[in-house]
Amino acid sequence: MNPTERYCGAIVETATAVNGAIAAAELVSGGGQRREPRVLTVADGIHTYVAGSIVNRTFIEGEDGVIVYDTGDDLADGEQAYAALRTITDKPIAAIVYSHNHYAHGSRAFTTGDEGVPVIGHPHVNRNLARGADVIDFPEAAPVLGQRFRRQFAAYLPEEGPDAPVGATYPAFTPRGTLPVTRPVDHGEELTIAGVRMQFFTEQWSDSDDTLTLWLPDRKVVLNNFLWPTIPNFYALRGTGFRDPRSWRDGILLMRDLQPEHLLGTHTRPISGAEEIRATLEGYADAISYTYDQSLRGILHGMGPDELREFVQLPEYLAAQRHNKDGYGETQYQPPYVYERVFGWFDGRPEHINPPPRRLQGERIVEGFGGPAAVREAVLTAMDAREMSWAATLAGFLVDHDPEDAEARALKARTLRALGQRAGGSIARHFYLSYALELEDRVEIPPAVPATVSSVLRAPASMHIDHLRVRLDPGKSADTVRFVVIELTDADTRAGLYVRRSVCEFVADVDRHPDHPDATVAMPRRVFAELIVGETDWASAIADGRAVVDGDGEEVVEFFGFFDPQQEVQYAGV
Repeated sequence: MNPTERYCGAIVETATAVNGAIAAAELVSGGGQRREPRVLTVADGIHTYVAGSIVNRTFIEGEDGVIVYDTGDDLADGEQAYAALRTITDKPIAAIVYSHNHYAHGSRAFTTGDEGVPVIGHPHVNRNLARGADVIDFPEAAPVLGQRFRRQFAAYLPEEGPDAPVGATYPAFTPRGTLPVTRPVDHGEELTIAGVRMQFFTEQWSDSDDTLTLWLPDRKVVLNNFLWPTIPNFYALRGTGFRDPRSWRDGILLMRDLQPEHLLGTHTRPISGAEEIRATLEGYADAISYTYDQSLRGILHGMGPDELREFVQLPEYLAAQRHNKDGYGETQYQPPYVYERVFGWFDGRPEHINPPPRRLQGERIVEGFGGPAAVREAVLTAMDAREMSWAATLAGFLVDHDPEDAEARALKARTLRALGQRAGGSIARHFYLSYALELEDRVEIPPAVPATVSSVLRAPASMHIDHLRVRLDPGKSADTVRFVVIELTDADTRAGLYVRRSVCEFVADVDRHPDHPDATVAMPRRVFAELIVGETDWASAIADGRAVVDGDGEEVVEFFGFFDPQQEVQYAGV
């Protein structure tokens, strides 16, 4: 099915999942039915625990211990997998290996107090864990990315009913049992633990730049985070750092060249048989190459991002291969991503260089149709013709024309729900439905997921001092020039914020700055974390001595009043 026709004109068969979710039939059959967790024995001493989580856990039995590849989403997830392991063997845990940082959060369930268990991973894992998992170009935007992450993984959807999740979900606000990497490994490095010879490959990466492929040469087994059960998700709607299709492809081809007889992955069911593995890996790599190369070919022919969506479609022989299906992301989102990486936001249409504001567009479109009633009628006509994307576009103009029009909001929600029910991937479906529920006032979604005390404490000590820059309200600070230093007494951290009227400079090395601070405020990290998240305020912390000021305390309180409190960040609607 042409991906644009799916949303505009095609008949899309829907089905109902066991949780009541209504979705495209292929999405329900591919990931919408609950499967019982179980352990699969792939080869002698190689077991993988599947269906208990978004991630598989693999157990490698050695002579006198077990090596665990990935541990889970959170501590409870790890405990469930550990219990499954103990139905197979009572050998102690000899080592933990991470495919990447995303599934390092069930580890404490496997160590059971034994802090001597080596944790093996890519050299970047600990950095990424400290930053909060995803590698992003602008970490200051992490709170908004966190909100979009929750949309993607259905955190705002009901557990049951037509709007319930289908496919990948993620546990939110659950305790984690994360352990850092204690034994980083380099590309090609070998180790033998519990009699198991292992080789690690770290140069290529898929959805995180700390991806590690594990090769067991004596058993012809490869474990990886490159082959997924659906097309690669180079571009995620939630936003991420750049995921390079070339690196993803090369990680697949590296595994092919190892000539494995068993292949296991973070998300895929195991594959056995050298011929089937080679055919699967080459088919997957070719789908990546086709998408990337043909996107560039289209660009060379003068196409913009919208044209590329239709131009780049996998040929039937590649689209028919099991792992090349939509289901998580969608193929059509990848070509515009390549375009944006080449050119940035300008799509080559000169009328888009300085477009009119959305509100004005809404007013003019509605006027041109003859008023709101005529637009509503056009929306319903488009829906009757199954032109759901056009219907949603028109409904969007209605809301732009009058954001408080309840009838317009309800109609837009209806179009978004229709789009979600025909979506080819769970990510798009979850986004559509969360926006629909928001328009209907059935769920309140914050513009950003606020930091917590624990997340501030996990981050590098100076990071949240630096990130205060982007919360400066220039209207409040317009007439002020002031330099304040924050000292975290239990973290050996001293950094400054220098407000020069409407701009705030982060000063990492206070002693090297040409100007002297006007004041210094010293406190433990936890007090600073409570100030950042709004659990306390600067005046109270200074008054009761939790924060000690060298300088004018009232000026310090006024200074931090220039910055938006975390809970007051505003966002302009759906």
